[in-house]
Amino acid sequence: NLDKTGVAFWSKIEHEINDNYQQSLQVSSYDEDFEINDFGYLGRNNVRSLNYESVYKNTNFGDDTVIQQKEYYWYLNHTENAKGLSLSNDVSVESTIKFKDSSSFSWNAFIATSGVDDRISRNNGLVNYHEGYGVGFTYRSNNINKFRYHGFINLTDSFHNGNEVHTHFHPSYFFKDNYSVSLSIFYNYSDSWLNWLGDNEFGRYDRKFLDTSLDFNANFSQRQELRFRLQWLAMDAHAGGFYQLDSSGDLITTNSDLSDFHLSNTALQLRYRYEIAPLSNLYIVYSRGAGIFEDTHMNISNLFTPGFNEVDSDMFLIKVRYKFF
Repeated sequence: NLDKTGVAFWSKIEHEINDNYQQSLQVSSYDEDFEINDFGYLGRNNVRSLNYESVYKNTNFGDDTVIQQKEYYWYLNHTENAKGLSLSNDVSVESTIKFKDSSSFSWNAFIATSGVDDRISRNNGLVNYHEGYGVGFTYRSNNINKFRYHGFINLTDSFHNGNEVHTHFHPSYFFKDNYSVSLSIFYNYSDSWLNWLGDNEFGRYDRKFLDTSLDFNANFSQRQELRFRLQWLAMDAHAGGFYQLDSSGDLITTNSDLSDFHLSNTALQLRYRYEIAPLSNLYIVYSRGAGIFEDTHMNISNLFTPGFNEVDSDMFLIKVRYKFF
């Protein structure tokens, strides 16, 4: 908006105590009218933050151990909006062990204080939320073998999601360096997911969410490649309580009805690329999309077929991009 002028600043101080120990302090502020448009990405405006980070790395391991390096991270974060209302305050710690075979294991934990959410109600009032905490574990296999994988599990308790389990598993198999197949699975379970319904009304749901993708990549030569992807996203939300936001920022239980709902979306794409000349390519693409949304409860394991059969787009495309000069 050219009629408004925004103000922002960002500053970071880094201090290297020694080769193994560093710390940094970062301060940033973006007022309500600051927009960067096409110049870059900004998560949100109307925000001020203060972040401290401390990193310690231990590389003193001998030849008789499988450990190459241990890393320890400490974080302190404070975030508020331009009016000085506290949005979030948290303390977190993270540790990573890197092994000599290129695999790694890490864990993290955090504690967050109470605060206000000034965006979830879409300008219908501030929402007070209570403190939260969580732990997480991540493992990444070595990148030498044909079969490789990584995954994580996060366990949290928060106002926005209640008790939550968030997991990810991503195995890959490399037939050769130029032929590979991979499967990505994200699964999220929340027993009290908070969802804005409109105006000052909210609902809480027992929610299961699944996001999966299957990929195959083949590079026949430097000039030819084939890509295949099948993606499936599904959600099943079982209705819990119906709430209204009062003037003090608290959610008050009401007797209004709240409906279950489920959704399922699939997307398939097969793409072939042939390089005609440098920076000039022929693309042959087939893509297909389908999906459903219904106000009923359905087990998430039964949602793939209806989400695949209800086609809403089916397209075959041939595209040529040629560089003349």
